[in-house]
Amino acid sequence: MSNKCQFSKLIFPNDPLYAVVAGKYVFEIAKNIRFQTPDVQAIESGMNEAKEIVLINPL
Repeated sequence: MSNKCQFSKLIFPNDPLYAVVAGKYVFEIAKNIRFQTPDVQAIESGMNEAKEIVLINPL
């Protein structure tokens, strides 16, 4: 197993249409780094709430 540093960074435009993509990205990263199922579900839930807020109240 390699100990090299890995990171992920993705920048989305300030556009509500990207909220769904951002949520899927965060969910997949959490699964990829092997978060436990309850943690992945909590992240998914939080992202869904954030998406609703962004879609209802775009900047």
